[in-house]
Amino acid sequence: MEIIGETYSIDVALINISQMGAKMSARSAQSVRAKLAVPMHFGTFPGLLQTADEFAANLKQLKIPFL
Repeated sequence: MEIIGETYSIDVALINISQMGAKMSARSAQSVRAKLAVPMHFGTFPGLLQTADEFAANLKQLKIPFL
């Protein structure tokens, strides 16, 4: 993922936060050097993360804007 961030200018990254968990998902946004991160695949049914709150908190620590 870091190679993607080094090679391309990523304006918006849609991140599957339920698959990797909130912390690793935020790290993936950092790895691709996203200018904006948008969480997806959460809160749709039991077993997935129900909110993006923890993801948002991790992004704030990394100073990555999110929607």
